[in-house]
Amino acid sequence: MREGKTTSVFAGIFLLLILAEITTTVEKTAGLFLYFVALFISILYVSLVRRDMYIVSLTLPPLLRILDLSMPIFFPYTIYLFPFVYLPLFPSVYMAAKALDLNVEDLGFTLKAWYLLLPAGLLIGYLLSYPEYMILHPNALVPDFTLKSFVTLFIVMYVFVAFVEELIFRSVLQSSLEREFGLKKGLFLASILFAVMHAGFGFGEISYAFLTGLLIGFLFQKTKSLPLAVMIHGTINVMVFGLFHVETMANFFSLKDITLPWF
Repeated sequence: MREGKTTSVFAGIFLLLILAEITTTVEKTAGLFLYFVALFISILYVSLVRRDMYIVSLTLPPLLRILDLSMPIFFPYTIYLFPFVYLPLFPSVYMAAKALDLNVEDLGFTLKAWYLLLPAGLLIGYLLSYPEYMILHPNALVPDFTLKSFVTLFIVMYVFVAFVEELIFRSVLQSSLEREFGLKKGLFLASILFAVMHAGFGFGEISYAFLTGLLIGFLFQKTKSLPLAVMIHGTINVMVFGLFHVETMANFFSLKDITLPWF
């Protein structure tokens, strides 16, 4: 681990990201400004001190939040907006991973033992979802309970939201911080940023997101499986913002009272 000036810069940017996210819950414009400042400092510092490339990983959380808060709302439902927020992040994640010299294994792109890990991720995500649902009590993100809406929810939550966020916080951020600060500190720091990004939902959600982030991050450490992390994260979102809003799971799986829009 590097000491001195670089560590101080990292700590300053890290704290600025936390302050920016907290600020967005009070004043969106001020929070966005702080995110832009954090992004500018990160890019400028890396441009001047190239040997400290791990700071590149700190550019991804502000990019995510800047896109999220700046995207114009041209859909009546948020679920349709998510692809436009998350899709532009793929090139940024790719460039950050390349700059950090993270290979396919570091990023967790593996199908090793998928037949065990994917069902395990589904089960873990399901078990973690109900406590979060009780903390948030959110509205459903789908406009109705048709099969088409749930297919849309599954695609958006797994392919866009969970996949991109796990790429950012586990594959790139956690991997680079573990390389720089060690496994324990890297996992802890990445989980803090992951949790703080949920500040808009209150302290209870921040605490739960931190614990969830620690668990997903720990499992990512042990398995180096991005699909496992995505399955856990995506399942939590699908349950919390969709399936828990159906009157009974039996009705859903039997398709009772579910409209098939293409018939």
